Amino acid sequence: MAERPIRYKKAPIAEAILAVRFATEVDAVALTKAVAERLGESFGSTGQDRMWFEISVAADGQGVRTSVAHRLDARMLSSPDGHWRLTVGRGIVAMHALPPYDGWQSLRSMAETVLGHCLTARVGSPLAGVAVRYIDRVSLPPDSQLGDYFEVAPGWPAGLPGQASGFLTQIRSADEERGLEATLTLATGPQVKAGWPEVLYDLQVGFSSPQATVSAENWALLADELHEMQRTIFEQTITPRLRALLEPEW
Repeated sequence: MAERPIRYKKAPIAEAILAVRFATEVDAVALTKAVAERLGESFGSTGQDRMWFEISVAADGQGVRTSVAHRLDARMLSSPDGHWRLTVGRGIVAMHALPPYDGWQSLRSMAETVLGHCLTARVGSPLAGVAVRYIDRVSLPPDSQLGDYFEVAPGWPAGLPGQASGFLTQIRSADEERGLEATLTLATGPQVKAGWPEVLYDLQVGFSSPQATVSAENWALLADELHEMQRTIFEQTITPRLRALLEPEW
């Protein structure tokens, strides 16, 4: 493969995510409280909640009784400028960077700040997983052939009527010995520019192992390795024509 660009002038990044998972399930309320107490000015304490519901049904000679239990499954907090989002769930903390994307070091630094607070707030559980995910939105010129821009583009059977108007394809790979997994999803998206096909490129790479835990000291180094892997896979799955479209800086 040719020398890799340092960055792209027209980077298609719609969202960059750095997430960690604790080895044991940590209550979402406790995690949210830990974040709010330390980072209230940055994210506040209220946001969009996702609830978990459980319905129980019991029957006896007197009839049928039902009960409903619920608890907080995840809470999504946002920075005042809308540039950052933080998802705090049952044993999961994820840092989201939204456009304009300031680069990996910016996301890594913010995640270190958040996780530093969570890990020192007596969460009481080591980390069992780290994941890096990038969601790109690529606008292709009119009448484009996907294979001219993506090495992993799906082929079109000749029997399909007319022009293909949508697709969804996913590739997953895993190295169980190293605890690594990568998932690449390519799909059509809603057009932003009339006549220009929109492609969603969603790539997540992660480490997860039930036998090993990630220490508070080395999780960021592992995240760096995953980010480098993500960049390598991205470059291996796009063509020189797409690189030219994104205007690389060498």
